[in-house]
Amino acid sequence: MQLSQWLKRANLSQKDFAKLIEASPAAVSRLIHGDLQPSAKMIIKIDKVTKGEVGLKDWARQMTRRKEEANGI
Repeated sequence: MQLSQWLKRANLSQKDFAKLIEASPAAVSRLIHGDLQPSAKMIIKIDKVTKGEVGLKDWARQMTRRKEEANGI
């Protein structure tokens, strides 16, 4: 699941989520828009807060999609 979808479903703001994962609201916004790749530490925090609904596989899919878009695939 994408982080933006999870936040909507959880009725949680980016600002509140940022506090839960100990990140800035700007970092959360950049994650959602694909402008920031999460570190392993951040992925673990996100996985924990979302109870596994947004995990490593989701970030891997997002990175693969972005690479394909950049390469015109």
